[in-house]
Amino acid sequence: MKSKVYLLIAAAGIVAASSCKKLDTTSPGNKSINSLNAKADTDVYVVGEAAPQNWPGGYAAYWKNGVRTALTDTTSGLVGSASAAGIAIHDTDVYITGMTFTSGKTTAVYWRNGQKTVLADNASVGGNIAISSCGCDVYIPGEVRVSDYDLRPVYWKNGVQHMLPGSPGFQLTASSIAIHGGNVYVAGYAKKNSADYYGVYWKNDTLHYLTDPSSSDFSIASGIDVKGNDVYVSGYSHFFRIGRPDGTGIATYWKNGTPVVLNGATPSINALNLPSAIAINNGNDVYVTGSIAPADPTLFQVDAAYWVNNVITHFPPIDNNTERTATAIAFAGHDVYISGTTTPHPSGNPYAGYWKNGNTFVRLPGRVGIGSGIAVVTHPHH
Repeated sequence: MKSKVYLLIAAAGIVAASSCKKLDTTSPGNKSINSLNAKADTDVYVVGEAAPQNWPGGYAAYWKNGVRTALTDTTSGLVGSASAAGIAIHDTDVYITGMTFTSGKTTAVYWRNGQKTVLADNASVGGNIAISSCGCDVYIPGEVRVSDYDLRPVYWKNGVQHMLPGSPGFQLTASSIAIHGGNVYVAGYAKKNSADYYGVYWKNDTLHYLTDPSSSDFSIASGIDVKGNDVYVSGYSHFFRIGRPDGTGIATYWKNGTPVVLNGATPSINALNLPSAIAINNGNDVYVTGSIAPADPTLFQVDAAYWVNNVITHFPPIDNNTERTATAIAFAGHDVYISGTTTPHPSGNPYAGYWKNGNTFVRLPGRVGIGSGIAVVTHPHH
């Protein structure tokens, strides 16, 4: 019997990380890696960027039940030489997207079972992968740089680039992708004047703006999922710049273009409220996860949370000095897994891991890392 596979729904993620030294479990907010093996019939994959020494720096890698596999050279010593962004699994094939960085050039790539395929030079990938229901087609969102000031949104189908239509006066980025009913849905954003952002999504090459591109209601779209005839997009709205160059915004998702402001995430002048992923489970519950402003608005830190049908859940605290981000969602039966990162402050290194059902953070082995994507596979009992 084939394994049942639960694909990740991710966003415009960054990268993940760690290495294989003994885990420090002294923090009350971290759970021992032994908990990864609590269920023998469940495999948990996390992707990202591993670093052997202090951050920054690293190589693309993934962990299966806490065991790291390097995807690129681990000995080059190059700072930020490669990163992995998203993961999806079909049958026994493991697909991972990522980027390599050489001599100032970014190259978009993906790996199938560890074998690398170059998608394009001067290009980057979004935060997830989508696989058609037949398992025969693999879709990856991203962008290609045509010139210094000209970025084009694309997706690759089985490694072949497809250019998405743009909009005059805007640069557009493709962040996340979903396949449903033979249709291709891509979420991203349009940028104007190097400062104004507007969330968008495409359905089969038709571009839809989530906020009016002639207004000052700035927004960004980060993740996308489709259930039945409904299109769900995560991101933030009412983006404005106060106090910091990167500004702030209100955590939001859109259902068929209508915004739903997420409860419990108050805008802060010091931090973005940025949902990074959205996913709809088989019970039609809407899950959103991402980063939120801290409870104390004077802090320049971010925390992590998730929402189910717009009810917020804060992850268990670690301590008052640890920043947390959440990046991607995967389902396995009634269980929900969310990848992420914890970073002790003021000068600690980040650690990759995940939360299961909102419980204590499961920190993956290693000195350093940023968790970007997650997938879970269950093997039926015989």
